[in-house]
Amino acid sequence: MLTLLIASIMFSMYIAISIGANDETMSTVAGSRFMTVLNAAIIGGIFNLLGALLMGWKVEETIGKGILTFRVSKFHSLAILSSMSIWLTMASLLGLPVSVTHSVIGSAIGVGILSNGIAGVNWGTILTIVLGMLVSPITGFILSFFLYQIVKSSILKRAKGITSREYVELNFSLLLLSSAILTAFSKGGNDVGNATAFLSNIIGNSMIARIICGIGMLIGLSTLGKRVLIKVGMTVVNLTPTMAFSAQFSTGIITFIATVMGLPLSSSQVLISSIIGVGYARGMKINYKQVVGIIVSWILTLPVSGILAALIVKAYYLLL
Repeated sequence: MLTLLIASIMFSMYIAISIGANDETMSTVAGSRFMTVLNAAIIGGIFNLLGALLMGWKVEETIGKGILTFRVSKFHSLAILSSMSIWLTMASLLGLPVSVTHSVIGSAIGVGILSNGIAGVNWGTILTIVLGMLVSPITGFILSFFLYQIVKSSILKRAKGITSREYVELNFSLLLLSSAILTAFSKGGNDVGNATAFLSNIIGNSMIARIICGIGMLIGLSTLGKRVLIKVGMTVVNLTPTMAFSAQFSTGIITFIATVMGLPLSSSQVLISSIIGVGYARGMKINYKQVVGIIVSWILTLPVSGILAALIVKAYYLLL
Protein backbone atom coordinates (compact mmCIF):
# COMPACT_ATOMS: atom_id res chain seq x y z
CA MET A 1 0.00 0.00 0.00
CA LEU A 2 2.85 2.40 0.82
CA THR A 3 4.46 1.64 -2.55
CA LEU A 4 1.19 2.45 -4.32
CA LEU A 5 0.90 5.73 -2.40
CA ILE A 6 4.46 6.78 -3.22
CA ALA A 7 4.05 5.83 -6.89
CA SER A 8 0.78 7.78 -7.10
CA ILE A 9 2.31 10.92 -5.59
CA MET A 10 5.29 10.67 -7.96
CA PHE A 11 3.07 10.22 -11.03
CA SER A 12 0.79 13.08 -9.96
CA MET A 13 3.71 15.40 -9.30
CA TYR A 14 5.15 14.51 -12.70
CA ILE A 15 1.78 15.24 -14.34
CA ALA A 16 1.50 18.55 -12.46
CA ILE A 17 5.01 19.58 -13.52
CA SER A 18 4.11 18.64 -17.10
CA ILE A 19 0.94 20.78 -16.87
CA GLY A 20 3.07 23.71 -15.76
CA ALA A 21 5.75 23.03 -18.37
CA ASN A 22 3.09 23.04 -21.12
CA ASP A 23 1.22 26.05 -19.75
CA GLU A 24 0.96 28.79 -22.38
CA THR A 25 -1.17 31.12 -20.23
CA MET A 26 1.47 33.84 -20.05
CA SER A 27 2.56 33.41 -23.68
CA THR A 28 0.69 36.51 -24.81
CA VAL A 29 2.52 38.59 -22.19
CA ALA A 30 5.86 37.23 -23.36
CA GLY A 31 4.86 37.42 -27.04
CA SER A 32 3.92 41.10 -26.78
CA ARG A 33 7.40 41.79 -25.28
CA PHE A 34 5.85 43.58 -22.30
CA MET A 35 7.65 41.25 -19.88
CA THR A 36 10.57 38.85 -20.07
CA VAL A 37 9.76 35.20 -20.59
CA LEU A 38 11.24 34.23 -17.21
CA ASN A 39 9.24 36.82 -15.26
CA ALA A 40 6.05 35.86 -17.10
CA ALA A 41 6.64 32.20 -16.25
CA ILE A 42 7.22 32.88 -12.55
CA ILE A 43 4.13 35.10 -12.16
CA GLY A 44 2.02 32.58 -14.07
CA GLY A 45 3.25 29.76 -11.84
CA ILE A 46 2.38 31.62 -8.64
CA PHE A 47 -1.19 32.28 -9.78
CA ASN A 48 -1.50 28.71 -11.06
CA LEU A 49 -0.78 27.59 -7.50
CA LEU A 50 -3.30 29.99 -5.97
CA GLY A 51 -5.99 28.94 -8.42
CA ALA A 52 -5.29 25.28 -7.74
CA LEU A 53 -5.70 25.74 -4.00
CA LEU A 54 -8.78 27.96 -4.06
CA MET A 55 -10.75 26.74 -7.09
CA GLY A 56 -9.45 23.28 -8.00
CA TRP A 57 -12.03 21.21 -6.12
CA LYS A 58 -14.88 21.74 -8.60
CA VAL A 59 -13.17 20.29 -11.68
CA GLU A 60 -11.51 17.64 -9.50
CA GLU A 61 -14.96 16.36 -8.49
CA THR A 62 -16.18 16.31 -12.09
CA ILE A 63 -13.25 14.20 -13.24
CA GLY A 64 -12.80 12.02 -10.17
CA LYS A 65 -16.47 11.29 -9.43
CA GLY A 66 -18.37 12.12 -12.61
CA ILE A 67 -16.71 10.10 -15.40
CA LEU A 68 -16.75 6.54 -14.06
CA THR A 69 -19.95 4.91 -12.83
CA PHE A 70 -18.38 2.40 -10.44
CA ARG A 71 -16.37 2.72 -7.26
CA VAL A 72 -12.87 3.61 -8.39
CA SER A 73 -10.25 1.52 -6.62
CA LYS A 74 -6.81 2.77 -5.72
CA PHE A 75 -5.36 0.60 -8.45
CA HIS A 76 -7.71 2.06 -11.06
CA SER A 77 -6.56 5.50 -9.95
CA LEU A 78 -2.91 4.47 -10.24
CA ALA A 79 -3.52 3.01 -13.71
CA ILE A 80 -4.99 6.32 -14.89
CA LEU A 81 -2.12 8.35 -13.42
CA SER A 82 0.54 6.05 -14.88
CA SER A 83 -1.15 6.06 -18.31
CA MET A 84 -1.15 9.85 -18.32
CA SER A 85 2.50 9.96 -17.30
CA ILE A 86 3.55 7.53 -20.04
CA TRP A 87 1.69 9.46 -22.74
CA LEU A 88 3.03 12.82 -21.54
CA THR A 89 6.56 11.41 -21.70
CA MET A 90 6.00 10.02 -25.20
CA ALA A 91 4.52 13.32 -26.36
CA SER A 92 7.44 15.29 -24.91
CA LEU A 93 9.94 13.05 -26.71
CA LEU A 94 7.98 13.52 -29.95
CA GLY A 95 7.68 17.26 -29.41
CA LEU A 96 3.85 17.18 -29.35
CA PRO A 97 2.00 19.92 -27.38
CA VAL A 98 -0.63 17.69 -25.79
CA SER A 99 -3.70 18.44 -23.67
CA VAL A 100 -3.47 16.89 -20.21
CA THR A 101 -7.25 17.24 -19.91
CA HIS A 102 -7.67 14.99 -22.96
CA SER A 103 -5.20 12.56 -21.43
CA VAL A 104 -7.00 12.13 -18.10
CA ILE A 105 -10.38 11.76 -19.79
CA GLY A 106 -9.04 9.24 -22.31
CA SER A 107 -7.32 7.26 -19.56
CA ALA A 108 -10.46 7.21 -17.40
CA ILE A 109 -12.57 6.02 -20.33
CA GLY A 110 -10.08 3.23 -21.07
CA VAL A 111 -10.16 2.04 -17.46
CA GLY A 112 -13.94 2.31 -17.29
CA ILE A 113 -14.61 0.29 -20.46
CA LEU A 114 -12.12 -2.45 -19.62
CA SER A 115 -13.37 -2.78 -16.05
CA ASN A 116 -17.15 -2.50 -16.51
CA GLY A 117 -17.76 -2.31 -20.25
CA ILE A 118 -19.66 0.57 -21.85
CA ALA A 119 -21.71 0.93 -18.67
CA GLY A 120 -18.53 1.73 -16.74
CA VAL A 121 -18.45 5.24 -18.22
CA ASN A 122 -20.90 8.05 -17.54
CA TRP A 123 -21.38 9.08 -21.15
CA GLY A 124 -23.59 12.01 -20.18
CA THR A 125 -20.67 13.58 -18.34
CA ILE A 126 -18.33 12.78 -21.23
CA LEU A 127 -20.75 14.42 -23.68
CA THR A 128 -20.92 17.54 -21.54
CA ILE A 129 -17.12 17.73 -21.32
CA VAL A 130 -16.65 17.13 -25.06
CA LEU A 131 -19.24 19.78 -25.95
CA GLY A 132 -17.44 22.20 -23.65
CA MET A 133 -14.15 21.41 -25.35
CA LEU A 134 -15.69 22.01 -28.78
CA VAL A 135 -17.59 25.16 -27.89
CA SER A 136 -14.87 26.87 -25.80
CA PRO A 137 -12.25 27.34 -28.57
CA ILE A 138 -14.92 28.47 -31.03
CA THR A 139 -16.15 30.96 -28.44
CA GLY A 140 -12.57 32.09 -27.84
CA PHE A 141 -12.04 32.70 -31.55
CA ILE A 142 -15.27 34.68 -31.94
CA LEU A 143 -14.90 36.69 -28.72
CA SER A 144 -11.27 37.67 -29.38
CA PHE A 145 -12.04 38.52 -33.02
CA PHE A 146 -14.81 40.96 -32.13
CA LEU A 147 -13.06 42.31 -29.06
CA TYR A 148 -10.03 43.29 -31.12
CA GLN A 149 -12.29 44.77 -33.80
CA ILE A 150 -13.83 46.97 -31.10
CA VAL A 151 -10.42 47.97 -29.76
CA LYS A 152 -9.15 48.70 -33.25
CA SER A 153 -12.13 50.76 -34.36
CA SER A 154 -12.83 52.65 -31.13
CA ILE A 155 -9.34 53.19 -29.72
CA LEU A 156 -6.49 52.50 -32.15
CA LYS A 157 -8.00 54.47 -35.03
CA ARG A 158 -8.30 57.52 -32.80
CA ALA A 159 -4.64 57.35 -31.81
CA LYS A 160 -2.83 59.86 -34.01
CA GLY A 161 0.86 59.46 -34.59
CA ILE A 162 3.44 56.97 -33.36
CA THR A 163 3.68 58.44 -29.84
CA SER A 164 -0.07 58.22 -29.30
CA ARG A 165 -0.19 54.61 -30.51
CA GLU A 166 2.72 53.68 -28.25
CA TYR A 167 0.87 55.21 -25.29
CA VAL A 168 -2.21 53.13 -26.11
CA GLU A 169 -0.16 49.95 -26.39
CA LEU A 170 1.54 50.70 -23.05
CA ASN A 171 -1.81 51.05 -21.29
CA PHE A 172 -3.04 47.84 -22.85
CA SER A 173 0.09 46.09 -21.59
CA LEU A 174 -1.14 46.68 -18.04
CA LEU A 175 -4.61 45.38 -18.95
CA LEU A 176 -2.94 42.40 -20.60
CA LEU A 177 -1.02 41.53 -17.45
CA SER A 178 -4.23 41.70 -15.39
CA SER A 179 -6.03 39.43 -17.87
CA ALA A 180 -3.12 36.99 -17.92
CA ILE A 181 -3.17 36.79 -14.11
CA LEU A 182 -6.91 36.02 -14.21
CA THR A 183 -6.26 33.32 -16.81
CA ALA A 184 -3.39 31.80 -14.84
CA PHE A 185 -5.52 31.72 -11.69
CA SER A 186 -8.46 30.14 -13.54
CA LYS A 187 -6.24 27.69 -15.41
CA GLY A 188 -4.68 26.58 -12.13
CA GLY A 189 -8.15 25.85 -10.77
CA ASN A 190 -9.18 24.03 -13.94
CA ASP A 191 -6.03 22.05 -14.74
CA VAL A 192 -5.03 20.90 -11.27
CA GLY A 193 -7.98 18.47 -11.26
CA ASN A 194 -6.27 16.50 -14.04
CA ALA A 195 -3.50 15.61 -11.60
CA THR A 196 -5.46 15.49 -8.33
CA ALA A 197 -8.80 13.86 -9.23
CA PHE A 198 -7.48 10.32 -8.80
CA LEU A 199 -4.63 11.14 -6.42
CA SER A 200 -7.25 12.41 -3.94
CA ASN A 201 -8.94 9.01 -4.15
CA ILE A 202 -5.69 7.36 -3.07
CA ILE A 203 -4.51 9.67 -0.29
CA GLY A 204 -8.01 10.59 0.91
CA ASN A 205 -7.42 14.33 1.22
CA SER A 206 -8.24 16.73 -1.61
CA MET A 207 -6.44 19.77 -0.20
CA ILE A 208 -3.17 17.89 0.33
CA ALA A 209 -3.41 16.60 -3.24
CA ARG A 210 -3.95 20.16 -4.54
CA ILE A 211 -1.03 21.50 -2.52
CA ILE A 212 1.28 18.83 -3.94
CA CYS A 213 0.15 19.30 -7.52
CA GLY A 214 -0.17 23.09 -7.31
CA ILE A 215 3.48 23.26 -6.28
CA GLY A 216 4.29 20.91 -9.16
CA MET A 217 2.56 23.26 -11.63
CA LEU A 218 4.50 26.21 -10.22
CA ILE A 219 7.80 24.33 -10.63
CA GLY A 220 6.95 23.21 -14.16
CA LEU A 221 5.97 26.63 -15.48
CA SER A 222 8.74 28.63 -13.82
CA THR A 223 11.50 26.23 -14.94
CA LEU A 224 10.50 24.31 -18.08
CA GLY A 225 7.55 26.38 -19.31
CA LYS A 226 9.62 29.09 -21.00
CA ARG A 227 9.89 27.08 -24.24
CA VAL A 228 6.11 26.82 -24.60
CA LEU A 229 5.65 30.54 -23.87
CA ILE A 230 8.04 31.33 -26.70
CA LYS A 231 6.51 28.77 -29.08
CA VAL A 232 2.89 29.88 -28.65
CA GLY A 233 3.41 33.59 -28.02
CA MET A 234 6.00 34.24 -30.70
CA THR A 235 5.45 31.72 -33.52
CA VAL A 236 1.68 31.38 -34.08
CA VAL A 237 1.29 35.12 -34.78
CA ASN A 238 3.25 38.24 -33.83
CA LEU A 239 1.38 40.02 -31.06
CA THR A 240 1.04 43.66 -30.01
CA PRO A 241 -0.27 44.41 -26.49
CA THR A 242 -3.75 45.27 -27.84
CA MET A 243 -3.88 42.00 -29.78
CA ALA A 244 -2.53 40.01 -26.86
CA PHE A 245 -5.07 41.59 -24.47
CA SER A 246 -7.98 40.65 -26.74
CA ALA A 247 -6.83 37.02 -26.86
CA GLN A 248 -5.95 36.81 -23.18
CA PHE A 249 -9.12 38.46 -21.88
CA SER A 250 -11.26 36.10 -23.96
CA THR A 251 -9.36 33.09 -22.64
CA GLY A 252 -9.48 34.28 -19.05
CA ILE A 253 -13.24 34.84 -19.00
CA ILE A 254 -14.02 31.49 -20.67
CA THR A 255 -11.65 29.54 -18.39
CA PHE A 256 -12.93 31.24 -15.24
CA ILE A 257 -16.58 30.49 -16.05
CA ALA A 258 -15.76 26.87 -16.91
CA THR A 259 -13.82 26.43 -13.66
CA VAL A 260 -16.65 27.84 -11.55
CA MET A 261 -18.99 25.40 -13.31
CA GLY A 262 -16.60 22.51 -12.64
CA LEU A 263 -16.20 21.90 -16.37
CA PRO A 264 -12.74 20.67 -17.41
CA LEU A 265 -11.52 22.18 -20.64
CA SER A 266 -8.29 22.65 -22.52
CA SER A 267 -7.30 26.27 -21.97
CA SER A 268 -4.56 25.60 -24.53
CA GLN A 269 -7.26 25.20 -27.18
CA VAL A 270 -9.06 28.33 -26.02
CA LEU A 271 -5.95 30.51 -25.97
CA ILE A 272 -4.60 29.36 -29.33
CA SER A 273 -8.03 29.79 -30.92
CA SER A 274 -8.26 33.26 -29.39
CA ILE A 275 -4.82 34.18 -30.76
CA ILE A 276 -5.90 33.00 -34.22
CA GLY A 277 -9.11 35.05 -33.90
CA VAL A 278 -7.09 38.18 -33.16
CA GLY A 279 -4.77 37.38 -36.08
CA TYR A 280 -7.75 37.21 -38.42
CA ALA A 281 -9.12 40.48 -37.06
CA ARG A 282 -5.77 42.13 -37.72
CA GLY A 283 -5.48 40.53 -41.17
CA MET A 284 -2.17 38.90 -40.29
CA LYS A 285 -0.63 35.72 -41.64
CA ILE A 286 -1.30 32.64 -39.48
CA ASN A 287 1.24 29.86 -39.11
CA TYR A 288 -1.16 27.08 -40.13
CA LYS A 289 1.52 24.40 -40.07
CA GLN A 290 2.06 25.10 -36.37
CA VAL A 291 -1.69 25.10 -35.68
CA VAL A 292 -2.32 21.81 -37.53
CA GLY A 293 0.45 20.09 -35.59
CA ILE A 294 -1.10 21.21 -32.31
CA ILE A 295 -4.58 20.01 -33.33
CA VAL A 296 -3.27 16.59 -34.41
CA SER A 297 -1.60 16.08 -31.02
CA TRP A 298 -4.86 16.95 -29.26
CA ILE A 299 -6.82 14.42 -31.33
CA LEU A 300 -4.27 11.65 -30.72
CA THR A 301 -4.30 12.10 -26.96
CA LEU A 302 -7.77 10.68 -26.17
CA PRO A 303 -7.45 7.26 -27.87
CA VAL A 304 -3.77 6.74 -27.03
CA SER A 305 -4.32 7.52 -23.34
CA GLY A 306 -7.37 5.26 -23.24
CA ILE A 307 -5.51 2.33 -24.81
CA LEU A 308 -2.52 2.77 -22.48
CA ALA A 309 -4.73 2.83 -19.38
CA ALA A 310 -6.66 -0.24 -20.55
CA LEU A 311 -3.42 -2.13 -21.19
CA ILE A 312 -2.16 -1.30 -17.70
CA VAL A 313 -5.37 -2.59 -16.09
CA LYS A 314 -5.30 -5.68 -18.33
CA ALA A 315 -1.73 -6.45 -17.32
CA TYR A 316 -2.72 -6.19 -13.66
CA TYR A 317 -5.63 -8.61 -14.17
CA LEU A 318 -3.33 -11.11 -15.91
CA LEU A 319 -0.89 -10.99 -13.01
CA LEU A 320 -3.59 -11.79 -10.45
